Amino acid sequence: MMSLLNVFRPVGARMLEIAERDGVVVDRTPAERQACLRLNAKGLLRRDRRDAATWYPVIRRASR
Repeated sequence: MMSLLNVFRPVGARMLEIAERDGVVVDRTPAERQACLRLNAKGLLRRDRRDAATWYPVIRRASR
C-alpha cells in the first residue's frame, strides 16, 4: 500500500529514494520515465544498457 506521503511527493524524489534504498528502480509510467531522465541529466541516476526502464543510482565519492 502506498503511503499518503508518497502521493504528494514529487515523482523524481520518490524515484531517487527508491534507487538509493534498493540499488535499482524501474520506471513504469511516462511520468516516472521523465523524472528518471531528468535525474540522469543531473548525474544522479544511470540507465541500464539492456533494459531502458531500469535505473541505478550513481555512487559519488565524498570530496576531501
